[in-house]
Amino acid sequence: GDASPLAGDLVSVTAVVTAVLATGFFLQEEDADADGDAATSEGIFVLSADTVTVGDVVVAEGIVEEQFGFTRIDASVIDVTGTADLPTAAGLTLPFTMETDLEAVEGMQVVLTSADDADPLTVIENFNFDRFAELTVSAGEQIQPTQIFDAQDDAAEVDALQQQNALNRIIIDDGSTQGNPGSFAYIANDTAGDNGDGILSAGDDIAAGNVAPRLGAQITEPVEGVLDFSFGEYRIVPSGTLAIDPATNDGAREPDAPEVGGELTVVSFNALNYFTTLG
Repeated sequence: GDASPLAGDLVSVTAVVTAVLATGFFLQEEDADADGDAATSEGIFVLSADTVTVGDVVVAEGIVEEQFGFTRIDASVIDVTGTADLPTAAGLTLPFTMETDLEAVEGMQVVLTSADDADPLTVIENFNFDRFAELTVSAGEQIQPTQIFDAQDDAAEVDALQQQNALNRIIIDDGSTQGNPGSFAYIANDTAGDNGDGILSAGDDIAAGNVAPRLGAQITEPVEGVLDFSFGEYRIVPSGTLAIDPATNDGAREPDAPEVGGELTVVSFNALNYFTTLG
């Protein structure tokens, strides 16, 4: 189910730290399917200000909570007892099927791939990237149903493609609710404009090489991380940087449409994206 039957109870759990965020950390059983039930998660988020490191074995005691659909433990006692290898990540494949149960791996280590090499993981939304470090990816690109189907005459086709699109997307996120972050830990920067930290951050000179992910940018390797849930959406918090293909992210892009002749006059423009040199 989408909520723990132990909500409100005092519990004690022992497991290995798989990811550390600003507000706490994720714990997971060392055995990827410790209880032998594929329908239940082996991971949990622990709300805590204590300092822990990925790989630590931790005993956490606290109250089980459901925070807007996300299961967590509000811990009052934390004890590090040793270290352990991280569990094997659970596989997730885009597009999902109607039977895919992401709740069963909430809080666990996951590895995201595309079902078809011809449709690699692709950035399809970056509107919230600069503000909340969020990207939405799918297997291949997506098309708005009404771009190819008539909304009145082809309602069934529109509905079918909407459902297909909904199953073929997931958010990549930094795991923080901080607005307008100064750095993006999962976006590597190996250009001459990097400020020395190896990632996209406020001190970089993007004129020397922009690595910010653009729509259509393709990810060439599986995305590994922890499956989080917030603001009504599942999201993967990566454990490393995304392998973005520079050939799909750099330079000007020529349109695929054929030359049709005629003359057009620009009568309006998007002020949000028009200026590129005002910081």
